[in-house]
Amino acid sequence: MSGAGFLLTVNFLIAQCFCLFFLAVSARSRNRAAARWFAGCFAVASLSTVFELLVAYVPPPKPWAILAFASMLGGMFMLRVGIGRLYGLKTSRWGLAALFAAFVALDYVIYDLPRGTLQHALLYQTPFAVTLGLSAFAAFRARAKSFVDRALVVLLAVTSVHFVAKAFAAVLAGSGETARDYLASQFALLSQSMGAVLIVAVGLMLLCVLVLEIVADEKVNAEIDPLSGLLNRRGFDNRVDALMAGQRPH
Repeated sequence: MSGAGFLLTVNFLIAQCFCLFFLAVSARSRNRAAARWFAGCFAVASLSTVFELLVAYVPPPKPWAILAFASMLGGMFMLRVGIGRLYGLKTSRWGLAALFAAFVALDYVIYDLPRGTLQHALLYQTPFAVTLGLSAFAAFRARAKSFVDRALVVLLAVTSVHFVAKAFAAVLAGSGETARDYLASQFALLSQSMGAVLIVAVGLMLLCVLVLEIVADEKVNAEIDPLSGLLNRRGFDNRVDALMAGQRPH
């Protein structure tokens, strides 16, 4: 197995781990639907690594290449839906489905174009950049105030730009003359290495947002009497300590 093939396998296993993590978090999170969409995002996107390997070893390559593109893109669209559920935003699923279909059709059309050109690379990478850009914009539009929420916006935006940069890297480093040559190219090593870093970064940031919400909910529950809905002794002391901390000594 080539170095790129090994990295594809590693990325697949990382994505599966995150899928399980999000399913576990969904059992305790008030944003259960969002956590499940994120789990689905990693599960579906990870299938692209399987299809990439099939491109190299199982002819004909074109169906597997289209499926690799569609599964990665589909996972990103699921991420966008999850972001909407996380921040309570309205999401046009029909609109997203239409955009997804248009991007897959674009990939089908450009498959037979000469590889190694900037035009082909940009047409291939732009759908990924646009889809992640939609997620970044949705998280930004939610006007979340916490540092973790803002960090998530920045990370999604950086990941979106990264796909545009990959188009130029594909031309400079060379991605192979055909889809089957991809795994043997230097660009494949670069692409999969950066992919592994970004998978971990985005997954951890999303988990951080959900876990912090769980911790905040548990803290509130620990300070409220479930029968009366009033503060218990712990809640009262915490509120008083916070008020007294801002007073002058006398």
